[in-house]
Amino acid sequence: MGNAVFIAKLVGPFLTVVGIGILLNLKDYDKVLEDFTKNSALLYMGGLMSLVVGMLILLYSNVWVLGWEVIITIVGWLSLLKGILLIVAPGIMIKMASKWKSKTGALAGHSVFLIGFGVVLIIRGYF
Repeated sequence: MGNAVFIAKLVGPFLTVVGIGILLNLKDYDKVLEDFTKNSALLYMGGLMSLVVGMLILLYSNVWVLGWEVIITIVGWLSLLKGILLIVAPGIMIKMASKWKSKTGALAGHSVFLIGFGVVLIIRGYF
């Protein structure tokens, strides 16, 4: 099994479950976003986790070819960028979260995107 397939098997179900969780509990996730942005320790820990996940994905699958594997690379870079922003410029992430919190449609759209991304990875990883 290649690295991209392994990561797809790991990340696909994760993104799908998170997306479904957000979609089914939009009001609760509005509160989560609000609480998250008010707690600097949570912002820092979230940044560290995103940074590590992004680095691990990119260490094992940083493939820029025309094919499904590039999805893994994009997930890795997005996670790395999110981690960097949460650690270096938390104010930017707080402003972004505040905009998302006030727009339930944006949060729902994000969750649908996560579900779609996750399902594609599940299909590529398991089938």
